Amino acid sequence: MVAAFLTALDGPKGGDGIVVLGATNRPDALDPAIRRAGRLEREIEVGVPNAEDRTQILQVHLGKVRHILSEEEQRELARKCHGYVGADLRALCTSAARNALRAGKEAVDLQSCLAAAGQIPPSALKELLVEVPHVRWEDIGGYHSTKEALKEAVEWPMRYAWAFEAMRMEAPKGVLLYGPPGCSKTMMAKAVATETEMNFISIKGPELFSKYVGDSERAVRDVFRKARTAAPCVVFFDEVDALGASRESEGGGVSSRVLAQLLAEMDGIGAATAGSTTRHVVVLGATNRPQALDSALVRPGRFDRLVHVPLPDADARLAIFERQLSRMRAAPDVLASSLVPQTAGYSGAEVVMVCREAALLAIREALGAKKEAEPCATPAHFERALQTVKPRITPETARFYEDFERSLQPG
Repeated sequence: MVAAFLTALDGPKGGDGIVVLGATNRPDALDPAIRRAGRLEREIEVGVPNAEDRTQILQVHLGKVRHILSEEEQRELARKCHGYVGADLRALCTSAARNALRAGKEAVDLQSCLAAAGQIPPSALKELLVEVPHVRWEDIGGYHSTKEALKEAVEWPMRYAWAFEAMRMEAPKGVLLYGPPGCSKTMMAKAVATETEMNFISIKGPELFSKYVGDSERAVRDVFRKARTAAPCVVFFDEVDALGASRESEGGGVSSRVLAQLLAEMDGIGAATAGSTTRHVVVLGATNRPQALDSALVRPGRFDRLVHVPLPDADARLAIFERQLSRMRAAPDVLASSLVPQTAGYSGAEVVMVCREAALLAIREALGAKKEAEPCATPAHFERALQTVKPRITPETARFYEDFERSLQPG
């Protein structure tokens, strides 16, 4: 079959007035002979429409139904439809019209369209596990300087594109979060995606390794292909040191090949410049072992920014305690301010664990009482919880990260 097709392709000449057009969803599956010069030599990628394209497509299909969406509402709807292709948008408008009809409305409104969007999965993302996180900055207690560093690196290029254009400045391609375990690095990455309305792909470094030759490198390529499809997108590599360990220490093998592929992909994604949010892909990495990373990974143009996420200070612990106490039933004499001095050296996760342990003790006590009563955490429960949950990060470990941060500073 392939041989016959190749023979037929070699037949028509330019003067015959015959042009052969082919279409496929899987170009990599084609025989290389079909794609060589003289056959199907010109390749045009018809990608997933960006926000501006989606707005224009929506306007075409909304023009076929009675609607009351303003231009701003149409743009808002288009921004929320990441990964939608033309057929999806047509189906969305049809479904929105049905929703409006069922609700007895005379015209399609934004609410009808948003309800329809929840019923129609985007075709471009059906094969992806893309998360749209709902973590806000206010969900993370404290860490004001760390949050500001992330906002400058990721949010600013999206929100203030005109300023970057005026300075002819590219946004950072990657940001590395490093620090002790349990200090909200993953939550911060999700908050970045939420605040910038970007999709979120989370990968744990070891997940990409395979025992079969070439599969690990292919997995890295697939992650970035998916990210470009889902753009604007944050790709978060947790335990990135598993992928980017120094080649001197690893001594070659699959780890070196995976690192080389990761470096190539980061070089190829292209940072967003002014206003070009349509293919904006930002790489965030998190590690507890920044010293183990290959130097090529942390040079400018890859992980441009290295952000230290330290153990929470007193203000951060106070914010975490206040947030946790607001969610649970606690006695009035349980004061966050009294718990802060007792948790010096605790990570954010350990502070949360103290509250959970106190809540569990209160539940046990309530269930063990002869008369059923609603559980309520008291200062005694928190005292016992503090005896159970101890800090695991030693002062020496915390100082190591501080020394590493100082080593990055000029002079």
